[in-house]
Amino acid sequence: MRPSTVLSLATLAVLAACHKGKASAPPLVAPAPELQVAVRAVDPGAILLSDNARVFADSLRKVIRDTVEWKQIWAQATRLQPSPPARPVVDFSKDFVILAAAGQGHPGDVIHVDSMGYARKLAVIVIRTTTGCQNIPATAYPFELAKVPRFDGDPAFREQRSKAPECQ
Repeated sequence: MRPSTVLSLATLAVLAACHKGKASAPPLVAPAPELQVAVRAVDPGAILLSDNARVFADSLRKVIRDTVEWKQIWAQATRLQPSPPARPVVDFSKDFVILAAAGQGHPGDVIHVDSMGYARKLAVIVIRTTTGCQNIPATAYPFELAKVPRFDGDPAFREQRSKAPECQ
């Protein structure tokens, strides 16, 4: 082979490997069967509060497991409301409350406790964050409190992010 042909083939190989300067995505690997968890949508009636007030300034995922903590979280979640609603009664022998806070965002951004499933002392809680496309020079701090069935073991939060359908 001529040197120019070898050089051309080598250049093509390098360009193919670089894929226009972008690193190739790692291969998708399915989780081990013992870690696969079937999830079900959280009942819309289980949403206790959704708001955009600046009461949780940072991104936060939390499982509230008792009445003492629930009173504190509810007081914080409603502290900027002129007439805060009564704190919903939660039977912590049957249920927990999930707090999902997005931190600083924009009007139109939404965070939602989407779905949940269990397997071998692992509770998988899916949090869906949807970003709006409004270009308003303002900030919002979306959060949601949702009641879910009590579980034993540790929570594992899985995040799903998307743009609002009208932004596509």
